[in-house]
Amino acid sequence: MISLKSKLVNATLAATFAIPLATAGMFTSAGSAQAAIIGSATFDGNLIFQNKTQNTPTTEVLKFDNPADVSFADGIFNGVTNVTVGNADPYSLILNQLSVLSSTSALYKVDMSSVVDPFLTFDNGIKFKATSISNITRRRQETSPGSGSYTTSIDAFSVLGTFYNGVNAVGDGSINALQKNTNNTRPGRYEFQIDAISQSVPEPTTILGLGAVGAVMTMSRRRKTLAN
Repeated sequence: MISLKSKLVNATLAATFAIPLATAGMFTSAGSAQAAIIGSATFDGNLIFQNKTQNTPTTEVLKFDNPADVSFADGIFNGVTNVTVGNADPYSLILNQLSVLSSTSALYKVDMSSVVDPFLTFDNGIKFKATSISNITRRRQETSPGSGSYTTSIDAFSVLGTFYNGVNAVGDGSINALQKNTNNTRPGRYEFQIDAISQSVPEPTTILGLGAVGAVMTMSRRRKTLAN
């Protein structure tokens, strides 16, 4: 009699919890976290190449004039009107040559010792700490054959890091840095396009899935007790 009761309970529990367990599997496979953009901004300013007369210098120094002008800002950057790059005017970012790509272009790595914290300071109190910067390709080309006028430029590069307010981190972030026109007689322009991303949070479906799994585990323990 006890054996029959035990089998009946086992069969009932198996039928009852087969669907929730499968559903929990579908929930967790849908994705365990989601991130949201909590602010975006675009700003630009003057950019000077210290060694602009050289084709592929061993070291290049990018000099960013401060403060930069904000053309777009929303979310946590709402109301921002200017941004300071680094801690000086101009702020110098040092590039060390990795390899020569051609007679007029080379690949450079940012000297992270020249990257200060904060890397960016917004006039609403938000600051940005850079943790990594991609390698940068620098080029120097004659504007037209025989003109004797040259243009020095860098390809777009990316900066990753964390935005914080005071001592509190408010989100991770990415910066797409673009360089505008420059030549031997006129400073160029730089433009930073920024997205701040909130810390990842569990998706509601994941929470429901975990809850279902927890229910199955609880009832499984009860089933063992009844069987005994």
